[in-house]
Amino acid sequence: MIKGKNEIIKTYLEVKNSTDDTNIHYKELIKETFLNSDELIYALNNDELKDCDNDEYFGVNILPYLIIPETQTNIKHYVCYKVDTDDVLKYNEIQKYVTITFIVMCDVRDNIEKSTGLTRHDLIGNIIRDKINWSNIFGLQCKLISDKESVTDTEYATRKLIFQQTTLNSITKTTNGVTKVINNSFRR
Repeated sequence: MIKGKNEIIKTYLEVKNSTDDTNIHYKELIKETFLNSDELIYALNNDELKDCDNDEYFGVNILPYLIIPETQTNIKHYVCYKVDTDDVLKYNEIQKYVTITFIVMCDVRDNIEKSTGLTRHDLIGNIIRDKINWSNIFGLQCKLISDKESVTDTEYATRKLIFQQTTLNSITKTTNGVTKVINNSFRR
């Protein structure tokens, strides 16, 4: 039987709001955290969106994937992020290591935050570190394992922050809004 569009969208929304897929779930948590951070929105300094709701920054300055933007005529700063599963624990298949990587890219034409004199990529990196490091945003604490400054070319100053966490190894399945633990030994 072929599923209709509404049924398919319902399935997608179920995935978006469940804990089944670590990548999607974590990206949604990061999105919510960042869009609720007035400090981050202010530091992104997007003149085109100053009078808009924070939600408008998602997909413009806050991106749930890693990308190196083309040179822009208008000044823009970006926070990009990705979620990866690195490995399953050696003696515990129920848990896995998750790495969350953030790349901050700030246009060098506006990389000094004028009221403080701080470099914007460092300031945004500090905001991210403050929101994520040792927090319970993902249910269990994650820790900063790398924080490095770099450049992409002559246009963007960057800061790359990497956090790591041990979490459950995709052991849940949500169907019709009900989340259950999967018992792999009986799954067919």
